[in-house]
Amino acid sequence: MLKVSKIYFYYFIIFFYKDFDILRCGYVTKSQFLRGLDGIGVSGLDRLFLSDSELQSLCDSYADEHDCSRINWNSFENEIDKGK
Repeated sequence: MLKVSKIYFYYFIIFFYKDFDILRCGYVTKSQFLRGLDGIGVSGLDRLFLSDSELQSLCDSYADEHDCSRINWNSFENEIDKGK
């Protein structure tokens, strides 16, 4: 069951963020990143609740080094894929 959940979560990440990343550059805005997390159920509305500070921490972890308003969703996806 856990393996199925991980696969399900992983493909939802790809599905949501590829729609937001029109240029396929690997980055989305912070707002898009948070909407994607909401869409895959990592907000207070669905399966896994994360507080605002935890969401901010997650955004900070994947923020672009040169533009903190952009989030590297490819790195986020790769970490989920590796099971980290």
